[in-house]
Parts: sequence; C-alpha cells; structure tokens
Amino acid sequence: MDNSGNYITIPELLDKLYPSPYAPYKSKITLSNKTGSTFEYANSTFALAAYDIICQGEYASTVISLGTGPDTLTLGDATDFVDGLATVYRSTVDVQTLTAKTLAAMQIFDKHTGQWFNKRELIVNIEGAYTRMVHFPVPIIEVNSIKLNDETDVFDAASYIVYASRTLPDDRNNPKIKIKTYDRFLKEKLTAIDGAWGYLEPDGSTPVLVKNAIARLVMMDISTDPTQLTTSPVKSEKTDLHEIQYAVSATSIASEQNSGRTGDAEVDRIIQLYKAPLSIGGTDVAYANFCDRYNWGDYYG
Repeated sequence: MDNSGNYITIPELLDKLYPSPYAPYKSKITLSNKTGSTFEYANSTFALAAYDIICQGEYASTVISLGTGPDTLTLGDATDFVDGLATVYRSTVDVQTLTAKTLAAMQIFDKHTGQWFNKRELIVNIEGAYTRMVHFPVPIIEVNSIKLNDETDVFDAASYIVYASRTLPDDRNNPKIKIKTYDRFLKEKLTAIDGAWGYLEPDGSTPVLVKNAIARLVMMDISTDPTQLTTSPVKSEKTDLHEIQYAVSATSIASEQNSGRTGDAEVDRIIQLYKAPLSIGGTDVAYANFCDRYNWGDYYG
C-alpha cells in the first residue's frame, strides 16, 4: 500500500536516534492480558519508567503509569496495540514533540527538493501550451480522470498515456501525460487532472535515504532546541546514521536554510539526489501552429 502518512514513523525515527542522548536505552518487551489501555509486561532489560515510549509496528505511545504484582503499564493511547512483542525506548523527547518535529523536517525537505514523498490525492488544474504533453515536478502515482481544456466531460482514458512507472522504465524523474490523439493541452485553458502524486518506491514506501534525511533533521532540531536541552547544545553524536556534527547554533541553522542548505552536509547530498526535475515548457505558440500546419505534431508533440 502506498504511504500516505509521515515519511518516517515514530518507531523508525526512534530506532535511528538510538543510541543517542535523546534515546539512550532500548529493549524488547512482551505485552499480554490487555485491558483497556493497560498491559502486563515482561522481559525488559531495563526498569521501565513513566514517559518511556512503547512501539509496536508503526505505532508508538507513551507510558503514563506503571503498576506491580504483576508488572503492568498503562499507555496514553493503546488503540492500535495488541498482546505480543513490542519495543520500549527511554526517550527524553515525547511522542507529540517527535511528531511535530518530523512534520517540520518534512516541510523543510519538501521545500528544498520541490516535491513530496508520500501519496497525496488532489485535483491539479494545469494550463497547456498547444502541445500533446504536460510534465510534472512530482511523480504521478495514478490518474483517475482528466477534463481537458475547461471541458465538463471526462476525457477518454484511451486517448492519453500516463507515465507513472516506478521500475523500468522509471518515470519518477520525468513524470508526464501524453495525448495519443490530435487533441492538445491548450493555452489559457485549464485541464483538470484528478489523481495522486508522490515520489514512492515500487513497494509504496518512502525512500530509505529520505527517511534518513528526516531523522537527521529531527535530531539536529532537537539538539538546538532550548526546550529540549538540560546542558549546553550537543556538538556531535554517533548513531546508526553515522556521526553528526552540530557545531552550529539555531541562528546559523536558519541562515544555512535561507541560503539553500540545511546545515547538514549528508542531508544536502540527499536533497540533491531527489530534487524535482526542471520544468519543461511547451513550444512557442507560433511554432506549434507552424508544426500543426505541416503535420509535424507527431514528431515534436
């Protein structure tokens, strides 16, 4: 199924933050005998405490209280949790803060790349240029319908081709729609395209490198957030994402972002890999009319 949510889940994010000052401890535990939001638990390698984060699958929830005889934990929201294996993290940052910082990091990454990395359903209204083809900066996942050139009727699906392959050929770096007939996407007319867009892998997931970039941005945000610091800002740390240097202040980070960089060289490298393709303009109107007059549309359209 195509990912329509955050680029990285809280469990995935915590796994990338571990081990660091913000997620120093991790353990597998077994949940059993669910009653409302309360579970019995066993097999943790460290003593649980309130505000630890329990993860199961793509879901995460905070421990709000603990009990003994037998050992029990109560989650803030256990709706999606079931009896079975789970992971617990000792984290200095709560689920709500991690979620908010993830969304902020996604916005930064979208701004720098010019596209997005989940499935978003919307109607795109695009003006043509007397050509048989229109290009998009974001890959096409699917097209439900097209209403061509301000028409109210749906354009025949057999009359156009949607370039949306994620394998071979890979159309994600050149997403486009091409009309197979002699119709054109007209200038000063809006074509309404109802569909879904987003840069996703063939299995529907967000690319791993994008997840790594979001995790690095979140960690950098936490490391310079005065509300998350009990001592001086962290200069560097090591995680499974390799070593990250933070010899920057919040002010310098803002300056880097305004200059077109994030403040993290690895994230900037990933951004370059996933930047949206350059927009391809239509042919000049007079040139298009000239081509049509001599039936060159099939060669240049």
